[in-house]
Amino acid sequence: MLSAQPSLTAAQAQAAIRGGADSIGLSSSLQGAGRINAFKTLRIATRGSLAGFDGEVKATAFPNPFRPSQNGAVSFALPPSLQGSNATIRIYTTEGALVRSINGLTWNGKNTEGTNVASGTYVFVVTSSAGTGRGRFSVLR
Repeated sequence: MLSAQPSLTAAQAQAAIRGGADSIGLSSSLQGAGRINAFKTLRIATRGSLAGFDGEVKATAFPNPFRPSQNGAVSFALPPSLQGSNATIRIYTTEGALVRSINGLTWNGKNTEGTNVASGTYVFVVTSSAGTGRGRFSVLR
């Protein structure tokens, strides 16, 4: 945050962290502001709000494009409408072949057999108790 906005005060930085936090489904007395979401926090710090942020209305993947050698893992952000229990993310080729199914919000760029996937565009489908969403991202090796 500070490298993007060096003039931020401590109070502004704290407000951006709290504003960008994702709910973990508990009351605020148990979870505080929630789980820190660095992407949303940086967006608030640099733009002042989440207005126009696709992640509030659809599932997103970042970084996009995903470069495994530089980023380590691609992360998925779910909009509030998809934040339910038992979230599963299925990653497909653009031809519809299943590459991998994951139960978390990060993926290391490997298929079900543990082999690195090829460069290209991939489609992901998020399914949770709250509904289903989809998105796309690219992998660059």
